[in-house]
Amino acid sequence: MSIAHQVSGSVHPTIPSNWIYASKQFSTHSDAMNENIVIYRPMKETFSSKTTGDVIKIVVDSPSSFLRPQRSYLSGKITWYNADNTVNSTVNNADAGAMMHFLDATVRVSGKIAESIDNYGEHVSQQYAFESAARRKYLSHLEGVGRDDIFHTNGSFTFRHHVEFGVMQPTNGNPMPLCLLPGQAIELSFTLNSPHMAATNAATGAYFTVSDIRYVAQLVTPHADFLASAWEGIRKGHYLEYDYVATTQTFNNGNGATINQFIIPLANSRVVGLTHRFRDDSKYQANTGDKSLIYDTANLKSWRYQLGGWRLLLTEDFKIEDAMISGALSVNDNASYAAEDVDLDNYMTKKFTLRCSFQSSDKDVASALNLIGTDGNLRFVCEFSAPLPTTTALITSVFTHRTLLIGATVDII
Repeated sequence: MSIAHQVSGSVHPTIPSNWIYASKQFSTHSDAMNENIVIYRPMKETFSSKTTGDVIKIVVDSPSSFLRPQRSYLSGKITWYNADNTVNSTVNNADAGAMMHFLDATVRVSGKIAESIDNYGEHVSQQYAFESAARRKYLSHLEGVGRDDIFHTNGSFTFRHHVEFGVMQPTNGNPMPLCLLPGQAIELSFTLNSPHMAATNAATGAYFTVSDIRYVAQLVTPHADFLASAWEGIRKGHYLEYDYVATTQTFNNGNGATINQFIIPLANSRVVGLTHRFRDDSKYQANTGDKSLIYDTANLKSWRYQLGGWRLLLTEDFKIEDAMISGALSVNDNASYAAEDVDLDNYMTKKFTLRCSFQSSDKDVASALNLIGTDGNLRFVCEFSAPLPTTTALITSVFTHRTLLIGATVDII
């Protein structure tokens, strides 16, 4: 992209008349050619963890452009306060970084839920556990990952985060056609986590706010002939296809026995892979402690997957000793795991995660675990060396192929 054009001694973009945006959001244009940076904000300036049900909503819209979500990011300023409303500069950040301050997260496309994550902080902590060393350096700087001191200077930290929604990271790299959507908009929404979930030592009455929230988006305006052709196709009943891998979290609790069969509902899904973590809810609900470092083996001995009467992957059970290598060998044709900077010292005791991928990098979407037309009740059968308490939760992240069909309406398959 080129820089903004200089006009009359000051730097402002030259914006053609046909680039007027109907959005009620605040917008800043830095380039008026075919690529364009737009800043979208929620209607309210500051959100507080003291306000129950406070939802951050950001509408990303355009009547003339496509969104490149891979080149866009979310930012905001987090500030901690004591119970007496003085700034708190002693609070310690969680190992997973600033995104532990967020709970529910949802993306809606033309009003329809394309992806919804119940515990966004937990999801991010899992994703970041397997990042490369190079990306971890950026995450440390941009989000405070691996640092507990980001609030120690003045009680505030400004994060910049590439949102971890699959719909914002499409598998084929295509931009989101905002101007062709019914309503010409998508909506990002987040709720705030409780203080004792976001920080490791939040005192009674401490709280935080998130302000100056921006979604910095790169837009691209297609050629008029392309748009005319697309509109004509939609008028005739055709669809544009937008492929992505969505994340869904499921939660199950132990049954108090050494053998547990967890039912994971996957009906009519094209499953790319699964991850599993065990969470002791007494640690999770505690007022102190790092909630991104509470995932251990829960005394797991072995596990297997079953679909109906069939075992998947192996005719024998996986052993706990297989946990690291079985996950690594199943991820994207087992070529990518060498770049992962896994914390081996804490993997079994604080960051334990079981992973299984049903689709390697040389397969198309139809070659994933295709459960279209089935009841899709996958059984995750685990044996433990000690009874699994009912207060221990199994958190499963299911990664499935989805397609947005964009036409006169938006359908998700």
